[in-house]
Amino acid sequence: MKTTFLVLSAIFIVLIGACCIFLKKKKSDIARILLALNLNGIFSIIFYSLSLVQTKETSAYVLSSLYYASIHWIVIFFLNFVFELAEINRRKKLILNFARVWGIFILYDTISLLLNTVFHNIFTLNPFYSDGSLFYWAPSYHTPFTLHLLFCYILVILSITVLTVKAVTTNKFYRQKYISVVSVFVFVIIINAGFLLTKMQLDFSMLFYSSLSLTATYFTIFSLPRRIENTMMQLVSENLNNAIICFDDEKKCIYSNKSAGLYFPSPSEIKNELDDLLNLHRELIIRNINLKKDGQEITLAEEFSYMKDANDKLLGYSIRLSDITEELKAVKEEQHHSTHDALTSLLNRESFYLEAESIIRNDPDTKRCLICTNISSFKLINDLFGSHFGDELLKHQAKVLTEQGIPDALLGRISGDHFAILIKKEYFNHDQFLEIIEKIQSFTAEVNYRLHVFMGVYEISDPYEKVSSMYDKAHLAIKNISENYAVSIAWYDTKLLAALLETKNIIAAFEDSLADGQFKMYLQPQINTSTEKIIGAEALVRWIHPEKGILNPSSFVPVLEETGYLYKLDKYIWTLAAKTLAKWQKLGLNHYIAVNISARDFYHVDIYKVFTSLINEYEIDPSLLRLEITETVLMHDLYMHKKILSQLQEAGFIIEMDDFGSGYSSLNMLKNVNIDVLKIDMTFLQQTKNEERSKTILRSIVKMVKELNIKVIAEGVEEPAQAEYLKALGCDVFQGFLYSKPVSVRDFEAILREKEI
Repeated sequence: MKTTFLVLSAIFIVLIGACCIFLKKKKSDIARILLALNLNGIFSIIFYSLSLVQTKETSAYVLSSLYYASIHWIVIFFLNFVFELAEINRRKKLILNFARVWGIFILYDTISLLLNTVFHNIFTLNPFYSDGSLFYWAPSYHTPFTLHLLFCYILVILSITVLTVKAVTTNKFYRQKYISVVSVFVFVIIINAGFLLTKMQLDFSMLFYSSLSLTATYFTIFSLPRRIENTMMQLVSENLNNAIICFDDEKKCIYSNKSAGLYFPSPSEIKNELDDLLNLHRELIIRNINLKKDGQEITLAEEFSYMKDANDKLLGYSIRLSDITEELKAVKEEQHHSTHDALTSLLNRESFYLEAESIIRNDPDTKRCLICTNISSFKLINDLFGSHFGDELLKHQAKVLTEQGIPDALLGRISGDHFAILIKKEYFNHDQFLEIIEKIQSFTAEVNYRLHVFMGVYEISDPYEKVSSMYDKAHLAIKNISENYAVSIAWYDTKLLAALLETKNIIAAFEDSLADGQFKMYLQPQINTSTEKIIGAEALVRWIHPEKGILNPSSFVPVLEETGYLYKLDKYIWTLAAKTLAKWQKLGLNHYIAVNISARDFYHVDIYKVFTSLINEYEIDPSLLRLEITETVLMHDLYMHKKILSQLQEAGFIIEMDDFGSGYSSLNMLKNVNIDVLKIDMTFLQQTKNEERSKTILRSIVKMVKELNIKVIAEGVEEPAQAEYLKALGCDVFQGFLYSKPVSVRDFEAILREKEI
């Protein structure tokens, strides 16, 4: 058995030696580390083999100690190899610190093993005889030997952990590189552990330890790189969309890949293509060609060139083909998308303006009209029927406009539901455009919704005016009729421009006026129907303009709402209300103020955060700062608004619903939203000739609401008879000119003092 072992050891030494010579020629870092690992493997085999044939005990001890120390060094060199393989060597600081710490352990282990030659405290060697002669030295391990094993196995576990983590986290394509190495390493460790536990006469496992360097070299330098390279080449070949064809100097096809066969299925077709290219008598040809494939025409980018050696001698020819059909299609689509609307395929705003400007200025003498279209309450349509329905409506509108066959008409989608049409004035036919409107409105007939489409017409007077300005004027004409469903088409006139300028003036002056305190909070008292005493007020706003005097909200609120500035004004009034309540609270007044929240406030500010911050900052009772919303607020995003209102109610706020009955689904709102107070406007009775019918409906509403434990405020009360009737119905609170118009905070407080309330 010993002879067999020594023969195997000699073979391994030769193999590892040859591997070292090969690695010495390599210049890479991994080769340098593997060289150190292989050399250490040779030393461990030599030390163990010589220890077996020694007859002197001292020599056997020295060689055995060197062998065990070399195993520790093999493991540390293998860990160094693992760091390099897993690219942890990039963390140089971490590796250096580890090397410094472990250097102490390995130095201690090596010195301890060498001192064992004298003290025999780690292991002892017992002679084993066969046929009366010394066969080998059998080691007996003592407790300190466990420390040597511990040092080695810590490195073993660290190596396995690094390789395993890398195998799990790395790309699947490279995973085999780490799995192969860790598998061999684990196998060697298991073999070594088996020999240690079974205490066999000869430790064949040391050959496996030493051969670890061979397997690491094989997988790292030879097998896995070639396997990865071959797999890479295979993947490239399989996924290469380019067709490659090579010919020798006698025009014989010597190579063509799979893609080439898709374009030129037969050898004769390949030869004909080469002949056509050679007939052009150019050494380099780059062109596009069209072919038919599967019944469809495709475009190929073709590159033909001569292949020559270093001496400029002709070796052959090459053709490279790539399918650029989709690329050309994508370029065309990209060009189309850059100038056209994705949903309707009409010109987008920028392209419409440019094209219209070119048409108008190239022929300035021709009279033209710019027409703007608008769908009334388009957002409501999206809310009621879904955005997909709204998109289909817009596509239907684009189709109707396109199919009308208006001569020389230029169409574009400017934004949302706003379309623009540029036509010659002579082609504008009022009846025809009414017919277009009817066709567009017919889209919602199946869902029993009456659609209203408006058109604004601007007759171009100055061909050098900006097209965007022309469009604004046409759109301004629509605003003049947007509330009149009996009229669908309106022409722009200079009065509309004056209104537009007024709007711009309001916007321009708003920020400074707000900062200067020109906006004031007015209060309209609310009266308890039982006690006829003031219990609170609704906060309203007035603009005290330094030149124009007191401006009614109707003159500026719609402008601010449309331009997105209203939320700033609302926050300002909310803050004034909170300050006023804090002052009243100190005076012992327990009156509430109801403030209005518009639909757009929910999208500009965090309603819950703003109001909870106000009551915390001014230390007021949240039930005294009432929040008044309209039914239309809830219709835009019921789920979001319902959630926010519920949170506010939990915080102690009282929620009032104003304008009940003005929306599309009042009863549904009452069912889904938990409000505290309902406000009914007395214009409900004034807007119909059948007053008795209205009273019946009003009576039913009040009864129903009272059964839901919701308080009722009647606003717009102007006559004593109205008050008596509403009190009999069960209304809780009155608000109206019968009691007081909206007044300043100072006047409101004066009223309170006067009536000693």
